[in-house]
Amino acid sequence: MSLSKQDIEKVAKLANLHVSEQDIIIYESELNKILGYIDRLSQVNTEGIEPLASSLISEDILSREDIIDESQQINTFRDNLSLFAIEMEENFFKVPKMGS
Repeated sequence: MSLSKQDIEKVAKLANLHVSEQDIIIYESELNKILGYIDRLSQVNTEGIEPLASSLISEDILSREDIIDESQQINTFRDNLSLFAIEMEENFFKVPKMGS
């Protein structure tokens, strides 16, 4: 797949962008390089390779116990934020009234 000058002009028009003739030539070239790279990637043999939801998955994350302790996290977060508050009322930040 490749993009033509007309494709670039059409996308620019749809996006309501003014693009100079010089930029259209540059965009056409650069976007076609990107599409060429994507085409090369699609030709890679991935048979037998398991898909990943994330490249950051590790055994440590998968094996840890999922324990939620929201109260401690929320209280610590609120206490840290309250250090920067001008005024607090109970557990809420009191801010000046805005508008009418």
